[in-house]
Amino acid sequence: MSNELSTPKILTCRSDDERVSANSWPDLNNTNISYFVNPSPSDVYPQMVLSGDDNFAIDGVPVNSGVLNLWTNRSISWTAKRHHFAGNLALADGSVSQVSLSGLASALGQITNLVGQTDVPTNVVVIP
Repeated sequence: MSNELSTPKILTCRSDDERVSANSWPDLNNTNISYFVNPSPSDVYPQMVLSGDDNFAIDGVPVNSGVLNLWTNRSISWTAKRHHFAGNLALADGSVSQVSLSGLASALGQITNLVGQTDVPTNVVVIP
């Protein structure tokens, strides 16, 4: 049996060359994490995003760490930092999907099941 889950190395994306994996849980800090999390997950929507790569931008500006309000009428895109303008998302149904630029806004809209509406805020926590 693998001991992969016994170390925090799983919190750093292998394609992230800006962060270094932590060797132990006490050593873990924001410089060792490459993902964002949805603080309000629900299994009611199987395609809801639970977490994903943090290499995205809003209106062309890369996101910073902290609580981030996503608005459905803002332009959300992947940056070139990882996965060639794509990223991985963990979904409520237990699956992981790699989505392109066109799929990111739709996937993040599923966080509150509000795709197509405007001026609706949604929180995600970015931990870079």
